[in-house]
Parts: sequence; C-alpha cells; structure tokens
Amino acid sequence: MMVFVFVVLWTLAAILLITNPKYEAARWIALTLFVAGGGALSLTITENILPYLRHFQIGANALELILFKIHLAGSFLNLAGTPYCFLMFAICYSELFRERIKKVIAYLLFLPVPVMFWITPFAPDIRPDYRMYFVWCVPYFIIGTFLLLYSTRIEKNGWFRRDRMRTNMLVIPPVVFQATALYTTEAFFPGWPEIWRYAPVVIGVMFFAFLLLSKHGILGVRFRFEKNSLHHALRATTAGTSIINHAIKNEMGKIKIMADLIQSAAAANHQMEIQQYGRAILDSSEHLLTLVSRIQSQLRDDEVKKRWCNLEDIIQMSLSQIRPYLEQKQSQVIVDSTGNTSVFCDEVLIREVLKNLFTNAMEATEERGRLYLSLYETQKHVIVEIRFPQGSGGSSPFTGTIMSGRINCSSFFVDGCWFFYLSLLHNFVLKPAS
Repeated sequence: MMVFVFVVLWTLAAILLITNPKYEAARWIALTLFVAGGGALSLTITENILPYLRHFQIGANALELILFKIHLAGSFLNLAGTPYCFLMFAICYSELFRERIKKVIAYLLFLPVPVMFWITPFAPDIRPDYRMYFVWCVPYFIIGTFLLLYSTRIEKNGWFRRDRMRTNMLVIPPVVFQATALYTTEAFFPGWPEIWRYAPVVIGVMFFAFLLLSKHGILGVRFRFEKNSLHHALRATTAGTSIINHAIKNEMGKIKIMADLIQSAAAANHQMEIQQYGRAILDSSEHLLTLVSRIQSQLRDDEVKKRWCNLEDIIQMSLSQIRPYLEQKQSQVIVDSTGNTSVFCDEVLIREVLKNLFTNAMEATEERGRLYLSLYETQKHVIVEIRFPQGSGGSSPFTGTIMSGRINCSSFFVDGCWFFYLSLLHNFVLKPAS
C-alpha cells in the first residue's frame, strides 16, 4: 500500500510544480510532498522491491546496495525534511513575512536538519531517535498550522479567504496525522501498533479532496472535466478571453449615448435632418449591441504585452472613457489611493477589464449615486475595491477576480455595502513594484 502513497504524493508534487512553478508557496508544498513521498518510497523498497529481487534472484549486490542507499535517503528526508518544508510553505503561503525575513528564517529553520543527519545512525540500517525528532519536528508542524489558520482568520478579501480555507482543508489533516502517528507515537509509545501504516487511507482521502477542491482552484491548480464531444471540441477551438466583446459593448454604449445627446440637441433646435442622422446612429448601435451581447467568446487569445505601468493612471483613463455614463446618471466617483502603485501588466487588457468593472458597478447604482473606489496593496497583491451603499439599487453585484487571464464573478455583502474586488495577478499582472 505504500506504493500508492509514494505515487500519489509524487504525482501531486509534479502537478503543483509544473502548473505553477513561479509561485513560491507551490514550490514549497511540492517539495513537502516530495520528501514525504520519500518515506513511502523507502518502505516500498524494503518491504516490496528488495524481497521480490531476492526471492526471484534478480539483480546483483550492486543493485541492492543502490536501492538500500535510496531507502536510507528517503527515510531521512521524510523524517527531517517534511517538517522543515511544511513550515516554509506555511510561512510563504501566509504572506505574513517580508522577503528578507523569510530568507533569514529559512536558513535558521534548516539548522536542525544537518544536526539530525550527523547524530542519526545509518548502519546497518537507519535508527532514528524519535524523541530528538519530536523536540523540533512537532513544534514545526504546530507553528506551520497556526500560521495557516491565522492568515485565513485575518484575510479580508473574501475570495482569498475561501482559497485559504480550501488549502487548510487539504493540508492540515495529513500534517496532524504525520505529527501524531509518526513522531509522537514512535517517541513515547514505541510498543503501540504502527499507526503510520494507515497513511494510505489518509493520503487517499487527501487525493480525493484535492480533486474535488481543485474544481474551484487550489494552490493555483484547477481541474475541469468535460465530456469529449463535438460541442466541447468546437467550444475549445473558439474559446478565448471576452475582453474584445466587453470593449465593443462599452464603446458602442458610449456611441449610443452621444447619438442620443445629438438627437436631443437637434430636436431642441428644430434640426430635423440631424435628428434623422442621430436616429440612424442609434438604430445601428442598438443592432450592433444586440449582436455583441450574443457573442460568448472570441476565436483567438490576445497576446499579453506586459510593462511597468502606474495603476492609478490606468484607473483614471478607464474612468475618463466612461465619463459619458457618469454624466448621464449624474454619478460621482470618489477615489481613495495609498499612493503611486506600479504594476507589471498589460495596460490595454487591464484598462478594458476596469472599464467593464466600473460600468457594471455604475449600472447597479441609482441616478445621482456615489461609487467609492479604493486602491491598496497587500504583500502579494494589488486590490481595486469598488463599493456603494446597499440602497443604491445594487440588486446584481459582481466580484471580479482576474486569475490566469479569466474573470470569475461571484458576490458577497459586507457591512451594508456590496464589494467588487479586482485582484491583479498572473497573466495580466505579475507583481507590485517593490
């Protein structure tokens, strides 16, 4: 059964590392799964592979020696490496520490590993002193678990809080099992049955939970299972972003408003010919808006061209482009910013996304309403927050979160206001300027 644990842990490690190699927390959790899988590989070698080779007299002494060395390395990596890697994952994922502090902590926390390597006997087989491991490994697990829970508790962004909760549900139970079944039981109750042999059950449940939770996205990984049919094949061929669709809709909306203003001014001055021209423009814009509303995707992906930009300037440009909407509804936008915020992004795509988000927010308000726009940074993200009082007609609020070039919408209600969160990440924005 340890073969199953080994395969599952290393498979998950590979998935996380391949899908999100630039995410530091993903690298650490992948390393955690890798070293933990080393323990399962060690048992697989001693309990399955070596007895099989000896029974059928396959291989030579050199092969057995190599496999035995791998067994020693895997066992030690599991015992000493798993607590260290897990705590480093918790430190990175919690986003509570600055980069310089994390580097110092990484070196300090690694000190027990070479010490344990020095004092652990490896001949004729590895004989770990579980009480020595217990002294520092279990506190590592406890501190890491606390950091994960605390960062979830203080997270203000609803989307990120749900992501942290899913991660905690996936990571913490196996860690508790490891700390209890291996370090604590072996250190103080060596005569008890080997509880760690129930690891395949725990890992199986964790793998099943990973498949379920990854539907919503976890640690930068999202799985989607679709029926292999012509419909889905055609949809996959023509799938892409909806940025151009939103851009056309917004620009045609402005043309419609301008044509309406021209027609009103012409009527006031009794200019019938101009009124007819305005009516024609209105009819054409309404027709094109009807067609655009039926377009669900475009045929190709836009090329993402990133450069350092001032996000406040992008916001002001987006607001200036929807100013006709604001004047028509006599709405007021109050901007609150912490200062200059530079981000590495595709300015064109971000501007279109912001225009669409601002338009949705404005359409959900009543005439002469107010929109409150806040721009602030966390250690890892830049947040654009738009809110308006509940009494402003907000019957269909949205929360836009840009992840890997897609916009996922949901809604939530906080302190009498509807909130729109725009988190600028991954494909469209890399990181704030430090």
